[in-house]
Amino acid sequence: MEKSQKAEKTKETILASTIAMIQEGNGEVEKITIRKIAERSGASVGLVNHYFGTKDYLIETCVQQMIHEVVHGFRVERWNELPSIKRTKEAAKAVMDFLMENPQISKISILGDMKKPATTSNTIGTAIRFAFCLAEDEVTESQKQQAFALTTAIQGAFLQKEIMKETIGIDFYKKKSRDEYIEWLVDQLVS
Repeated sequence: MEKSQKAEKTKETILASTIAMIQEGNGEVEKITIRKIAERSGASVGLVNHYFGTKDYLIETCVQQMIHEVVHGFRVERWNELPSIKRTKEAAKAVMDFLMENPQISKISILGDMKKPATTSNTIGTAIRFAFCLAEDEVTESQKQQAFALTTAIQGAFLQKEIMKETIGIDFYKKKSRDEYIEWLVDQLVS
């Protein structure tokens, strides 16, 4: 095996080992160390640091990859028989449920997208799926804007869930409460 192929294989093994540790720890990344990653992947601590620099960068890379797979595996087709607004509400509720069920990795992904905006980010991937929910045929510019606003509003509400509960009484830990918020939010954004 040539040197670059071996390096790529080692990186992939480190990423796979780290993802497995994140999943096993239910997103509790503070318990993961570079030493544990190195042991699990069979690489040296120096090699892990060489390829990824810091634990935070490695964790963020893994989380973004994990969320990317979730976003791209998210199929809105299951709600195709519903009118576009109802379809969008159901998809948005599913997104908010995922965020609340996976708070650690969701926070890392959202903040990572905010730090490094890109057209390939998970935020944009989610907005694209919402745009398809909103569209009856071709996606319009207005629907793209509404989908982006919906995505960022959901992310902001998730990140500020404690403050929202304290200040306006929306308890995102209760499914009924977050579903009501999503219903309201979609109604406000898509008139």
